[in-house]
Parts: sequence; structure tokens; C-alpha cells
Amino acid sequence: MFEKQKQDVPDADLAAQGLQKIRWAEMHQRLLQRLHAQFSKTKPFAGLNIGMCLHVEPKTAVLCSVLQAGGAKVVITGSPGTTKNDVVAALRHNGVIVVCSAFRIACKTWVDVIIMSRSV
Repeated sequence: MFEKQKQDVPDADLAAQGLQKIRWAEMHQRLLQRLHAQFSKTKPFAGLNIGMCLHVEPKTAVLCSVLQAGGAKVVITGSPGTTKNDVVAALRHNGVIVVCSAFRIACKTWVDVIIMSRSV
């Protein structure tokens, strides 16, 4: 049986670096900025768990923020080769469940992400 993954406590300095990169990416994604504002009001994803497998980097973190603003609980995994640890720390700091990070060699499978997204 799959057990809920315990999230590591993010390193504050690492999370701050990640947040800085995410803010920069957010400034350059105007459509997602507008969606964030709209979803903050309408909450179209309230009560939903959204699991995704993408490169865990600043642009993806902006998408996670938009989904959260819409009321979703977000679970993400990505390839250890393209995962940015500072972004992982920032996402975890902001309440996103990150199943994989570049710190770990073995990534969870997509099936595990689906199961994890159902258990949050």
C-alpha cells in the first residue's frame, strides 16, 4: 500500500532563492498572472486534487501557484535531471506536494503521483 510521503521541511535559504526565481518567471507570464487573479476570486478547482508530471522549475511553479489560487491541492513530480531544488523548496514552502527532487535519485512513478494526489 502506498503511504503518504512525508514532505521534507524546506531549507529557508533555498526556498528564498526559489521564490525569487519564481517571482521573476511570474513577471514574464502575463496570461498566468491574469488567470491567478481570476481564479483567486472564482475558485474553479475548489476541492480538486491535481497531480502533474512536468519539469520542476520556475515556470512550472507559476502554474502550480495559479492552480492553488483556484482552490486545488497540487501534487507534482518531475525528472531528477530537470528538477531545481530551490524551486522544490519554494513549492513545498507554499504547500505544494513535491514527490521528487533532484536530491533523490529514484523518482516516484506517475501512478504514485495519482495515488498521492487522491490522498491529500
